[in-house]
Amino acid sequence: MSYAAWYRVGTVSVEAGNVFVTGSGTFWSDQLKAGDIFMLGNVLGEIQSVTDDEHLALVEPWEGLTRSNATYKVIRNFDATPVGFFTARLAAFFGRFQTALAQILAVFTSTAPTVSVTDIADRLVAVPTWRSLADAAANGTGTVGPPGATGQPGPKGDTGPRGFPGLPGMPGVNGLNGKSAFELAQLHGFTGSEAQWLDSLKGSGGGGGAALAWTNLTGFPVLAAGEFAERPLAGGAWDKDAILIAAVSMAPSAPTDRYRIEIIQHVLDADTVIYATAPLDGPFIDAAPVTLLRAPTSTLRLRLTAVTAMNTGGSNYAAIKFLATGV
Repeated sequence: MSYAAWYRVGTVSVEAGNVFVTGSGTFWSDQLKAGDIFMLGNVLGEIQSVTDDEHLALVEPWEGLTRSNATYKVIRNFDATPVGFFTARLAAFFGRFQTALAQILAVFTSTAPTVSVTDIADRLVAVPTWRSLADAAANGTGTVGPPGATGQPGPKGDTGPRGFPGLPGMPGVNGLNGKSAFELAQLHGFTGSEAQWLDSLKGSGGGGGAALAWTNLTGFPVLAAGEFAERPLAGGAWDKDAILIAAVSMAPSAPTDRYRIEIIQHVLDADTVIYATAPLDGPFIDAAPVTLLRAPTSTLRLRLTAVTAMNTGGSNYAAIKFLATGV
């Protein structure tokens, strides 16, 4: 009497005209053998050999359609009695036991870092050997743990030594030549030759310059704040290098009136302030040298500027007197 049983674990993939069958989630090594009957749908095929848990070969090319991840059946065909079947299963068990025992012994006796061991799902996994674990414990070379948290910043270090002086910089580009004194004199109106200009620089004999008469400046109009009035000084041209202001005075009729006095030199159609006072609110007396612009001829005039409104009329002001001495 023969003994047979169905086997349906996992799924299979097979191509039409091919003898190879691939399983997924199957354990064919211990369950199937040559001579068993492979069945997919209504098509049957005889198993020629079982390579491993997921690969087998048929005796003849598959006559059915190409299928992927399909359910299947295998009729395990035993020619012996149930005792024979049990004997075959027992032999397979002891074979697996001997393999497992050899792998366990290798864990304790091998000098390699790891050995391969079959797990419960018949997969080979790498396991550290006893020797590698002992060496790691003795040498402190165990598995490196995860990185620790970043520590707090340390204290500021001491200031380092002063660095070496830098290299000298490249010399700068020479600037453009400036104008000569003679060229500047020409720009200010001198029309003679360079020799004539040099002669003009020679000073004449010493001696005090002639004192100019007092210039009485009266009759200034009523001025609003910011307005000014001007009067010429000495009524003529000035050809000196400097003047000496001997006195400038003014007596306002109201203590709240404020004014400012300036001396203007006119040269080459341009006015230059050569003397100026701060805002005044009463009589003013001064004595100071004033340098004039060098020119063949120039004129001078006095300017009175109202800082506050002078609403009492010019007749209420004392005369502004100006005394200058050429030096």
